[in-house]
Amino acid sequence: MKRACLAHNGLMVALLAVRPLRHKNFGELTLGTSFRRVDSSGWIILEAEDTKGGRVDERQVPEYLNPLVERYLATYRPILLARRAAMSDCEEAEATRSRPDCSLEDISGPLWIAVTGVPLTYSAVGAAITDTVEATIGVRLSPHAFRRAVRTTVTYTGGEHRGLTQGVLQHNSARVGDEHYDSDSTRRAGLELTAIIRGLTK
Repeated sequence: MKRACLAHNGLMVALLAVRPLRHKNFGELTLGTSFRRVDSSGWIILEAEDTKGGRVDERQVPEYLNPLVERYLATYRPILLARRAAMSDCEEAEATRSRPDCSLEDISGPLWIAVTGVPLTYSAVGAAITDTVEATIGVRLSPHAFRRAVRTTVTYTGGEHRGLTQGVLQHNSARVGDEHYDSDSTRRAGLELTAIIRGLTK
């Protein structure tokens, strides 16, 4: 169970780091609908009515994360589901289907499962991410901080492509990023992050 929880939390942080969705959308990812397999790769597909900007948002899971997703679904998610004391027939059937030979097409339901066997709540998603990042690098980062990091990354490494922020974060205009994602603290964090990255790559 401890290993399942660690794998679950690590995958959440890894996926959010490269696909920085809004907290609500990330926490509500559902197998077969908003999280599905397309051409042997995982995809996050949010319908227009589910996004703040009112536009479809489609993001492919990076190839290097697909094995981790498959392992979570085949091994760790069933362990978490099995902890629920009284499972319904539907949930029991789902846990039975979630075998090592399963694929993303074979299962459904919430992607993120708590140690109690029920879907993670909004606040539990935030706590899992914040606590995992703190345990790993010693800094507490909320899910929204991953979105701020996009603006910081574009500001300091994007050169002339400042419009990347709008595209990655699905903002309706560049003004949203300018007003809500560009602060003195963000700039300071960007400088510190840049220094850390340069130190690691020397």
